[in-house]
Amino acid sequence: MIIISSSQSDVYIIYKGNKSIIKKISGRSSGSKIVSAVQEILVLNNKTLGQIKEFGIDVGPGSFTGIRISIAVIQGFLFGRNDYELKKFYSSDVLGYGFLNKKIAVLNKARDDAAYVSLYNYGVRVSMPEMIFGKNLDGILQDRTLIGAQSKHFKDKYLLKNEILIPEISIDNFIYAFKVGEKINAEDLEPLYIQKPIAVENYEKQNNKKIEDI
Repeated sequence: MIIISSSQSDVYIIYKGNKSIIKKISGRSSGSKIVSAVQEILVLNNKTLGQIKEFGIDVGPGSFTGIRISIAVIQGFLFGRNDYELKKFYSSDVLGYGFLNKKIAVLNKARDDAAYVSLYNYGVRVSMPEMIFGKNLDGILQDRTLIGAQSKHFKDKYLLKNEILIPEISIDNFIYAFKVGEKINAEDLEPLYIQKPIAVENYEKQNNKKIEDI
């Protein structure tokens, strides 16, 4: 199994096999190093890409650029193949893994005044990732524990009283996200799209109508 996650500031590549590996790529242009990193992992495990039958990919929420790069990589890997199982999953499912005794909220920064929010009750996701403006966070989050380093921005900016936990990311996090993911064909992959472009939001405010209503 190979899993690629590139929606956050770091890229993670996971190989599950006899020698399970989690490889973290940091810094600028990290997305351009995905293919070479996968090749390196395959060599270490004496495998070829054709021998890998299970693939997972993080479709967001997060960096559209990073997600598009990993989608292109996966589509290239699987071009012309029909002997694979591919699952897409949400980046929040990686961070939300393992909190079986808490109600939590995973927050990712959409922009300075809005967060992508996913809610979990005792290890089960109970809401799709959704963009929530800062002024509405308190009512949505209630007394949930906030998960992830990006939660601190919103806790400080909006004076939230919620506890924050920043979990260690392990192979188990990604295996869980894969298990709860959705099967998809490689050609049908696309980033999770939540946030409307600011120009669209401004148009809707100025004209008091939704684009989809036109």
